[in-house]
Amino acid sequence: MNKKLLGVVLTGLIGLGGCATADRGQFADIATTAIGFNLNYVEGNPVFQGMDILPMAVIKVAVTEGSKYTPKPVCTTLLWSLGTVGYGAAFWNVGVIM
Repeated sequence: MNKKLLGVVLTGLIGLGGCATADRGQFADIATTAIGFNLNYVEGNPVFQGMDILPMAVIKVAVTEGSKYTPKPVCTTLLWSLGTVGYGAAFWNVGVIM
């Protein structure tokens, strides 16, 4: 395992510790994106295009963790959305890699 991939995995394991669905969904996206980068694929999301995996992972962890400090109605919606989008992106990544 290369150092970047290890860094991404450790960032995910350390940073994603609270709301299970959002955390696991975003971590699944981060991990599958890192694997894709390792196989010389590029990021398809225009927001993150051209960005290296580590800053991308830090941003995703920060957004997920930061959303936990919003008011409850906003937090619930945000975390559900982040988890769903994360899993969707991870499944998309797996489909592209396969």
